[in-house]
Amino acid sequence: MVTLNTDEPPMFGATLEGEYLAVATALDLRAVDLAQLAGTVVTASFLNAASGSRLLAEIDSVVRGRLPECRVSDI
Repeated sequence: MVTLNTDEPPMFGATLEGEYLAVATALDLRAVDLAQLAGTVVTASFLNAASGSRLLAEIDSVVRGRLPECRVSDI
């Protein structure tokens, strides 16, 4: 299981958005790949089932609004 996180953002100047962008660019990921990664984060979290389901549904709704084959380098 792979998750993407930021630790100590003020100390290292990292943002979660920046981390996703760096990984997507380096690995040439598609929008759907990033959504799967985000879903894994939700699944691995300590959220209760209801909160996790809501977040997963939100991720799914974002993906449905984008082209699944779209790559970050195309945006």
